[in-house]
Amino acid sequence: MAHFIVNNNIKPFPLILSLALVFLFFHASSCAAKVVEVEEICSKTGDISSYCKAILNSKPGGAKGSDIDSLAQFTIEVLRSNITNTTTFLKSLIARGGDPDLLDVYDGCLDNLSGDRGALNEIDRMQQSLKARSYKAVTTGLNKVDQDNADCFNDFKDPALRDPSALPQYTRQISQATAIIKAISTFWFSI
Repeated sequence: MAHFIVNNNIKPFPLILSLALVFLFFHASSCAAKVVEVEEICSKTGDISSYCKAILNSKPGGAKGSDIDSLAQFTIEVLRSNITNTTTFLKSLIARGGDPDLLDVYDGCLDNLSGDRGALNEIDRMQQSLKARSYKAVTTGLNKVDQDNADCFNDFKDPALRDPSALPQYTRQISQATAIIKAISTFWFSI
């Protein structure tokens, strides 16, 4: 135990150092274990709040009592799965052949999601950033994933080009997962 008083003289440095270490310990532990209820997170997702609750509550071991980082990690894995399923679907659409204009759009979308600089490659960086608690880097990656997903539909704005496939449902799942992570991210910055 530190002796703060010696010969009726108070030694402030050890006392201040001890208090600072105690403060840092409690502050770090409170940041590391920030728990937010699923309902509170999902209330920030607008019209997909029931989908948000279903996703977060499907976390193995349950979402109750889970800290925001573990919920984010789980949802990033859901996002990875959604992107992987979408790229598999796109590959099947391309393999079937058909309208060359649609095939060009599918190919561009596939590149946006799984190419060298695509959304799928952002997932690993997001997870590394999350482990390092570099939340700004996670949100930067998330915005890139969101943009890559939105870019899939830039070519569909041409009214002559109609997509009869289920691709919109696949990309909607990507958008929903990113919306959940964005809702979680609001709590990172309120710590």
